[in-house]
Amino acid sequence: LSISMLSIGIITARFLGPEGRGAYSLFFVIVGFAISFFNLGISQSNTFYFAKTKNTELFSNSLFICLAILVVVTVSTVGYSKLSDIQLPLTMLIICIAAGLMQTFLSGIILGGRYFSEYSIIQLTYSFLLVALTVVMIPIESTREWAIELRAAGALVTSLFVLVYLRFLLGPIKLLPNFSLLSKQMRFGLYNWVQNLIGQVNYRIYILALAYASGTADVGVFSVALLIVEVV
Repeated sequence: LSISMLSIGIITARFLGPEGRGAYSLFFVIVGFAISFFNLGISQSNTFYFAKTKNTELFSNSLFICLAILVVVTVSTVGYSKLSDIQLPLTMLIICIAAGLMQTFLSGIILGGRYFSEYSIIQLTYSFLLVALTVVMIPIESTREWAIELRAAGALVTSLFVLVYLRFLLGPIKLLPNFSLLSKQMRFGLYNWVQNLIGQVNYRIYILALAYASGTADVGVFSVALLIVEVV
């Protein structure tokens, strides 16, 4: 996965230039922070409770909370678009956040069920799909909007793949959420949420500060360097 992210970084930097790569990176930094913020520790609680109880209602609860968060994100982005002069591809932002949250929540259940081989398949599929969609940029005229749309499509397809794959692994399930269990999930998850959010802020705030102080071109250069460090 790290190697695929580096490959995507090199391709997007080569065809979008430092400025375009910087804008692309900033968009997905915002997506990553939003996923961390709205995760609420649900993925960790899914791992804990599914390992402990094998309760398939965690699947339904994950879909319910993801849908509820999607409504909040949609309302927030619409309000943001009316109040801010900063232009973001808001539809792509909503799709990426929703897809990322669904994949994160359901991956927690997969790990709790010790479906480690299946988790590896998901990671490999996600990596291959994102690289393949990025390579599509090479023979055509590339823009950062097109690059973001391709990656958003990859995230959406992967989240739907995880949804269908996990549904197959779990067998018969109840589709209605269990609110008593959801309350326990939320309480457990919030113990992890704050420390994880602080870690994400520490990791991502530098890129946002660099963009503010020095511009998106420097962010483009820095983001590829950071991907190389992550591979190491």
